[in-house]
Amino acid sequence: VLGVRDPIDFAVSLYGNIVAHGNRPPDIVATMSSYDWHLTPTACLHIGLGNQFITRRILELCEALSDRLLIYDFRFFSQSPLPVLTAIESFLGLKPFFNENNVETAKINASGRRDFLGFNKLIANQRVLETAYRLLPKSSIRAIRKALERLSVAKLDKQNPTPDKNPIAVESLAALEELLRKDQTYYHQLFESSPIVLGSDAPSPQQHHV
Repeated sequence: VLGVRDPIDFAVSLYGNIVAHGNRPPDIVATMSSYDWHLTPTACLHIGLGNQFITRRILELCEALSDRLLIYDFRFFSQSPLPVLTAIESFLGLKPFFNENNVETAKINASGRRDFLGFNKLIANQRVLETAYRLLPKSSIRAIRKALERLSVAKLDKQNPTPDKNPIAVESLAALEELLRKDQTYYHQLFESSPIVLGSDAPSPQQHHV
């Protein structure tokens, strides 16, 4: 199951997440073009969204998995999660569980949430995580996470009704749109007929001229 986000929205959100973890990356275009995000002292994630990276990754998965891959539009999911969840249940052959009464809609990981910078740095340390999982029961870890999520959501509800709007300069956004223009075109083509598609129904490289 693959969720695909609008490339511009994804890049802006990723940039905000990098900053929220106490990093000082270059401008957003330079960061999305090539940047090494040191997640922990021993783990580094290389970011490079140029050269139609998003389109190529989607097509590679489609080619490898075909109709064994379910793809959904993240924007549609954020607005209407239930149809996506029920589609995933059906795709996986699961007994129906989700309904309009048990779907959580709080945006617990949205841009604009309250950032606990010191805590973010702490949990980025792999040794700290390993120690916590070794010493604390899973129920305590879940309780701590839920408490932090509630605090984050409280800020979104009170201070930031449109959490996904990031203060990126207009000039930077224009350059970012140029960097991701072909990926964004493919994103719209992918969900042109439906917000939920199988990998076998995705536009082929020949149709898209990748």
